[in-house]
Amino acid sequence: MNYEPGAIWSISNQILYNSRFNTVQNIIIMQGVKSLVKVLNYCEFLISFSNREGNLVYADGEEITDAVRDLCFHSGLVSLILLDDSGKRHKESKYAYKLRSERVSFIGDMLTRNGSKPEILLNRDIRNSFAHIDEKLADILSYESDIGWNFNYVSTNKMNNKPEGISKIKYFNSYIISEKRIIHLDYEIDVVKLREECKTIFNMFTKTILVDAVNTFVVDGKINQELHELVETYPNKKIILTNADDEQIKEFGLENLPYELFTLKHNPDKVDPEYFTKMLEEYNLKPDEVIYFEHNRDAVKSAESVGIKTHYYDKDKKDLNILKQFLDSNL
Repeated sequence: MNYEPGAIWSISNQILYNSRFNTVQNIIIMQGVKSLVKVLNYCEFLISFSNREGNLVYADGEEITDAVRDLCFHSGLVSLILLDDSGKRHKESKYAYKLRSERVSFIGDMLTRNGSKPEILLNRDIRNSFAHIDEKLADILSYESDIGWNFNYVSTNKMNNKPEGISKIKYFNSYIISEKRIIHLDYEIDVVKLREECKTIFNMFTKTILVDAVNTFVVDGKINQELHELVETYPNKKIILTNADDEQIKEFGLENLPYELFTLKHNPDKVDPEYFTKMLEEYNLKPDEVIYFEHNRDAVKSAESVGIKTHYYDKDKKDLNILKQFLDSNL
């Protein structure tokens, strides 16, 4: 039997929670997402450096090689935790394999719906070159004597001049500034492409879905089960938005909902852009970090006016296919 933890303590917002997964799975996924954030940050740093004018100095090289090394390490973790669909590993328990298969299948389905294929992160050979550095170094350095190696190398361009006695030049954890590429063993990694792959997966987990309450998520005092089932297929955090005051929350059946409820109790209502400005401030969110669907056209315009990507949900047609297309194309 596999038990759930008796208690979990963490810094605020450091653990994602999706109700389709148990606590153990959510914590594992969070470790992958945290590495994903690291990769994104290092990609942004390297790209910004490539776009900078001026000459490379020694201090820059040290900072860049540290970033490249850490980027490679965390890229390997992202791939192993979130995307590794290989068979059961040696010494991997049946339960660990079950959880890995579950999350990798779920993420794979999300990527398919999004029309995305993270080629770099899915490349097992690249992943293994990051994850098994000790084995790779032991092998590659002893194969041939006439290869010259650039270890943790940083330069504007690749090295073209080969010293006498050297037939080939190779690279390990190296960055070519002009090309915005990491060269690692036999692989050249486009940092811009890697950033976009990470952004796609990151948004799948971290963009918040804002859900209209009355006449959308809750109809005649009851949860719209088909709509609820649809939004549950996405791992993102959900917040339900309403104008209701305390009495109306009871009247409309907005108590004990599966997601957090936000209201300003008509001060102001959602037709006023200030509503959405205050909501974003309350959750420390930016407009491009959320998407929203709403049945009131005036509220849709209000949300869009502050930069929130918003879908008009026709409460009479209840077209979940169109809503799904909106969610798939914006997460």
